[in-house]
Amino acid sequence: MKFFNPELLTGSSLLVYSGTVDHFSEDIEIQKDPSSNDPSTMDSIRTTYRAQFRIQGKQIVAEFSDSVMIKNGDQISVCGTEKNGQLHVLSFKNHTQNISQHSSIWWLNLSLGVLLLGFTFYIYFYVIQSPMFIEQLFVTVFTFAGGYMIYRGLLIQKAIGLMKTS
Repeated sequence: MKFFNPELLTGSSLLVYSGTVDHFSEDIEIQKDPSSNDPSTMDSIRTTYRAQFRIQGKQIVAEFSDSVMIKNGDQISVCGTEKNGQLHVLSFKNHTQNISQHSSIWWLNLSLGVLLLGFTFYIYFYVIQSPMFIEQLFVTVFTFAGGYMIYRGLLIQKAIGLMKTS
């Protein structure tokens, strides 16, 4: 399902690199929600796996909620966006191990973005009778947040599509 090209919004494009992995390293970051004071709850803990490696001399960074299924010497294709000279991976396909991995659940981003925009428009057009500054600020912030979630979901969906064809 293709709605529109999300790259039109930013002017940046998705880049695809293929090759052999070298200089692979992976770090695990565990963060606890500071607002939760109950140490027995696991819901407030988030684990992020951050992998750094090179393909054809290009520095690649991949952050996933699961361990990154890559090791030195694997033949892979990666798709992502470039920031500060590094490619930030949205999706990759490991040809050696015959597996694929994606940065997040694209359909969840799309769904939440649509719900957030729908809720915001409902509030603005049906609940607020005479919008004051704080209501207008609320609507503006949530409109941009919903739009960004939709954009991110479409970008990840496009990256997944590019990896399926590689």
